[in-house]
Amino acid sequence: MILGFVASVVGMLMYAVASVSQGYAASRATGAGVVRHPAYVLGLGCDGLAWVASLVALRSLPRFVVQCWR
Repeated sequence: MILGFVASVVGMLMYAVASVSQGYAASRATGAGVVRHPAYVLGLGCDGLAWVASLVALRSLPRFVVQCWR
């Protein structure tokens, strides 16, 4: 249960970093260049890691607990 809680918090933090990073990239680049901006790519990686952390958390915690942290 502790692993699930930690994974849920890590996922929450990774989603936050992804949102800020992608927002930063969108403000700096224009048009299709956004998807090639390093901050946007970092945000995509953080989204993927957060998704994996959510899956780990869902193995031991109910969905409503995991989803409320996001």
